Amino acid sequence: MALIPLDMILEGGVVSYIMDKLKIRSRLLLPQVNNATKPTLAFGDGHTGFYLISDVSDNLGISCAGAIAWEISPLTFGGFNTNYPVIRNEVASDINPNIGHYGDADTGLGHAAADQLSLIAGGVEGHRISEAAGAITHELTGTVNNNSAKMAVITTGTYVGDNTVNKAIAHGLAAKPLMVIFTIAGSSWYIANIEDTVIIAITDVATGRYEVTAKDATNFYVGNATEYTRSANATGITYHWVAIG
Repeated sequence: MALIPLDMILEGGVVSYIMDKLKIRSRLLLPQVNNATKPTLAFGDGHTGFYLISDVSDNLGISCAGAIAWEISPLTFGGFNTNYPVIRNEVASDINPNIGHYGDADTGLGHAAADQLSLIAGGVEGHRISEAAGAITHELTGTVNNNSAKMAVITTGTYVGDNTVNKAIAHGLAAKPLMVIFTIAGSSWYIANIEDTVIIAITDVATGRYEVTAKDATNFYVGNATEYTRSANATGITYHWVAIG
């Protein structure tokens, strides 16, 4: 075994070693000191370093300036008190966050799939951010609001008219839309379904109001026999729509 030259000095009742070389043949086992003020493996003035919090749960504490700053356990690395940040050593999903806060294991950031980030509250995914071909997509679940002011949710789509009365078009908002706006590709027609039971048509040559079935949480309705073109359901015409909820 190689020799270990050591110079020993005494400072304030603490034995210190000034080491030139240290070779350990197998391992270095330090005594357990459960004290953040005087951590077992310390640096400088002895108030900053590492110590074993519990030999049963195998938790390691990182002490700074005589107080615990971070805790390392077999499953987590993070702060030591409620609401402090924590990284969890487990598989993330769209309902299981592995980046969160101490004392709240089911709330934080998760990972639904490659290039997908999940914002999770109470084990439920509320917001998913996805990237594909350089484009970012946001998907929201549940009610979106800012105190008393609600944020608009928008869906879009197309359909082909068929000259029928009250044709149902699924809008996908899961709530009654506040407004549905239509346009016809390559045409100057602009049609807005603003009121629950009325399509208001506005063009460069005429305007009109056409009664239809009231919008609901699943569908909006188009087509009035008086004028199918202006009530957004003329045969063979492709309509592009935007629903705002």
